[in-house]
Amino acid sequence: MPQGHPEGVDESAHGVLWREGKDGPVCNTCHEAHAIQDPTTVAMRQHMPSDCGNCHEGLYKSFHDSFHGKATGVGHQAAAMCSDCHTPHHNLPETDPRSSIHPDNLAAPAARATATRARSTRRS
Repeated sequence: MPQGHPEGVDESAHGVLWREGKDGPVCNTCHEAHAIQDPTTVAMRQHMPSDCGNCHEGLYKSFHDSFHGKATGVGHQAAAMCSDCHTPHHNLPETDPRSSIHPDNLAAPAARATATRARSTRRS
């Protein structure tokens, strides 16, 4: 595991790839090494889906065609992004009770997304 990685990333889907010696994303796959930006700003939130889509092409297409993707495409600042539900540093399978997308936890990402959107629209 990379030194200084966020808590939980080692057990995420990305961390599992590293542990198994498979090709998976590392910090600078998604982040610039010396220019990590606040992910809650409008500019970063608008850019995030395409960043995720670099590796998750099929899911990006699905997102792009969804209500959230269409809202993003027209510049809606409060549109939900991938990371609002799919925690990028601790992405666990839907079947894991600790997962943000486990059926028992689906209200939590929605609440987080609402709070994030409120913060991002205040910064615009």
